[in-house]
Amino acid sequence: MASCADTRGMIRACEAWLATSDGEYARVGVSRIISHLISDWPRRGRRLLQVSCGSGRVSELFWEAGFDVTGVTSDPELMQEAREYMGSRADIQLAAPECLPYDDNAFEFAALPFLCCGNGSLADFLREAFRVASKGVLLGFFNSWSLYSVSRRLAKSGVPALPPLHVYRQLRKVGLGYGNMTVTFRSVLSGPAFTWSGLPVFHLFNKAVLPHPFGAYAAFRVDCGARPELTPLTLRTSLVAARRQNACFLLKR
Repeated sequence: MASCADTRGMIRACEAWLATSDGEYARVGVSRIISHLISDWPRRGRRLLQVSCGSGRVSELFWEAGFDVTGVTSDPELMQEAREYMGSRADIQLAAPECLPYDDNAFEFAALPFLCCGNGSLADFLREAFRVASKGVLLGFFNSWSLYSVSRRLAKSGVPALPPLHVYRQLRKVGLGYGNMTVTFRSVLSGPAFTWSGLPVFHLFNKAVLPHPFGAYAAFRVDCGARPELTPLTLRTSLVAARRQNACFLLKR
């Protein structure tokens, strides 16, 4: 099992990489895929726990989406940074992701946008996320199968990367004890390192959220039990997608 010190080091490696030029480019893709996957989760008045929240940049995305956000991190310095960045928009606490100080089903949703753990502790991270979330869990990670990772850009920067199949197997193993699940998988940033530029043709390709397992950043969305009802509150979707979503909502009524 990875120690807390190991986890803190991995989180700091992610934070440092996200501050680089490649990391700044990746932020757009990360925000896009998270927005896509949570777009039909009910959000107003719903509580979301972000595990390993780092400096709070992704916490802001969940807050803007309409969740009541609580974030936890095992790094005291990052906790202070996140508190300063988020202010009153989120409750940021110090906690180990494999031992969360919350009751069962204390939140409707839990999100781990950056799975930073050794292979031995992944099940513990997932088990705690499912324990505290009653409706759904979002799992995001840098993908060791991606063309970007194959070029060893992630390895050279110290950013932890995981294979999607391993995450899926652990997800199924841990989630079986929490009732029926609906699992959705997507990835983004599909191109190799040389395509991570402002050229329109490359940008269009890399920003596409796709169901294949080769994007540099990948995510699983898990709905616990029945699929949640659609909400008319859209999140960075096109006008056509918004109309379709609202039409589905009206039909359900």
